[in-house]
Amino acid sequence: MTNQYSYLDVLALALANSGVLAFTGDSKQWSAVVREMRDKYPELLSGIWFSERDYSEQLEDFFRVMARAGVLSFANPRYERIDMAPDAAAHIRTSAVQALKEHTDAIRDIADSLATLEHK
Repeated sequence: MTNQYSYLDVLALALANSGVLAFTGDSKQWSAVVREMRDKYPELLSGIWFSERDYSEQLEDFFRVMARAGVLSFANPRYERIDMAPDAAAHIRTSAVQALKEHTDAIRDIADSLATLEHK
């Protein structure tokens, strides 16, 4: 049986559960956090790959998909300020949580790691 979720769902739910609506950090910081969580939770984030220079096409795709869906907005193209729409966060928490219910602790840990990128 295949998973009913992808890394897109995991990252979206983790962002929504982080308690943060404004994030900051350059692409290297985002890559470092996501790579650490991918290594810790490969069963959830194995679809994300990184080049030797810490570039991830999948992470770029995540940001692009979330922006097109109106979930995230960016202050600039380098992702140094990312805002999450409150309504979108609430919707993600209710829609994605069922598919990932057996991974609640891992999602919380990923959310806590992403919250370190909170815009202050």
